[in-house]
Amino acid sequence: MRRLPFQGKPSFFIENDEDLEVFLKQTEEDSACGLDFEADNGYRYEDSLCLIQYANKDALFLIDFLAIKNTETLFRLFSRQHICMHGAHYDMHLFLKAFGDLPERIFDTQVAAQLCGFQRFGLKDIVQHFFDKSLDKSLQRFDWSRRPLSSSIIYYALNDVRYLEDLKGIFSHLLKVKERMSWFEEICLASRGKVLKDYQKLPWKISGSEFFSERENFFLEKIWNLREVWGKTRNIPASHFISNKHLLRLVSHMFKNRNLVFPSRFSFSHKKQVLELLENCSSSAQKLSPEKPKKAPFSESFFQKLRKKRDKVAIDLGISPQFLASRAILEDLARGNSVEFCLLSWQRKVLEIDRIACSKGAI
Repeated sequence: MRRLPFQGKPSFFIENDEDLEVFLKQTEEDSACGLDFEADNGYRYEDSLCLIQYANKDALFLIDFLAIKNTETLFRLFSRQHICMHGAHYDMHLFLKAFGDLPERIFDTQVAAQLCGFQRFGLKDIVQHFFDKSLDKSLQRFDWSRRPLSSSIIYYALNDVRYLEDLKGIFSHLLKVKERMSWFEEICLASRGKVLKDYQKLPWKISGSEFFSERENFFLEKIWNLREVWGKTRNIPASHFISNKHLLRLVSHMFKNRNLVFPSRFSFSHKKQVLELLENCSSSAQKLSPEKPKKAPFSESFFQKLRKKRDKVAIDLGISPQFLASRAILEDLARGNSVEFCLLSWQRKVLEIDRIACSKGAI
């Protein structure tokens, strides 16, 4: 296990399964850790976990996930720990894809910062606030599958977990003082559940397609699958060819008898394939309903009441109104969706919104 020349805590690089065995022996008593993941997102057809940064009270570790074969032992280590991450949503997706499951307990310092009233809650911002240290965040678009990693890249990666355990202690104290720890735990648990639920969804379902007709979604799925073939063949992100936004617009224009507008980077060959696909599928699509799903009635007056109350409560709590309840949540409530479906229990409590009040449009 290679020692890294990093000031502060001892730092090590795990580059093979033999190194991993040494690491696992050193960390087998750990009940908590700071964790961060780096991937090759934006460079390959599918995002892959490339590097794991691990911090305990004694040392910092980099784990070259591309060089490790015995990943099950890593998951067993993580699954029994209370893991601290910053902005855990994407990392949970990587974790789930790499290991097939998620740890039970995740402490997200970004959520904690927002719940404590921080308006600037990026890792760089809160490290600057509490430790007066400036983190370099210039490598967020780096291709982490590249090897070897330079000393500057290694230094950057270690800094991403260097302060996590200390931040966990700070925010745990602040949340308890503000009596918001139970709110925080509910949010982290709900975020974990959402990632698990989203992982099981149909991969081609695009946000916005829920308002498309059965026939429109039929064509959308066909073009989506074609785009996936292009991406997989060249091993680049499928969205490089056409974004989800353009996909929705393309199908929408087709059913409004407008000219199909393709992205400027679309090749003649890709345009031809899409047009041929649409022509070949048109007869099958005729059997499907062209009717769009009807949206539930929307009460503008009730929405304004909800927003006014949310904003007042957010000011009183010293947190962002959007963090307390997003516009989308308020719109769902104004459409008559259930309070239990839209809001977590801590949100229902602080907003003082119950099922009866919502059903009557009064709060």
